[in-house]
Amino acid sequence: MLKTLFIVFVCLFIGKLHAQTANSADNWKITFQGDTATYHLKLVPDIDIHGYSVKLKRDATAKFYKLEVARGGTQTDVVLYDGEKSLGAIQYWAGDDVLPYFDITNLKPGKYMLHMMACNNGGFIQFELE
Repeated sequence: MLKTLFIVFVCLFIGKLHAQTANSADNWKITFQGDTATYHLKLVPDIDIHGYSVKLKRDATAKFYKLEVARGGTQTDVVLYDGEKSLGAIQYWAGDDVLPYFDITNLKPGKYMLHMMACNNGGFIQFELE
């Protein structure tokens, strides 16, 4: 009985640690090039995404905004949703030199979702654009 409880505890602890890593603020960063702001999402390899959400604030100095999602495996598929419909989809491979991105310049403030799948891992990422 104690052995079973210990195994359950270890599994829950590892799952919580994995989830915390996914929600780390270190996984989002913003860079600027000229008048373009790019939001970069980096995920831990082989991660299943649960409850990942973030607020993205627009910078007053930028005119254009891009959302770039790092590779999650050999092939990565990402779809952007506004809650009602798909706003676009991208697919890319581990050997691609440049990461594709979503142009989010004309998105209105509000809540959006990304659905990411790579090597049978992934899930939904919610972001709020302010």
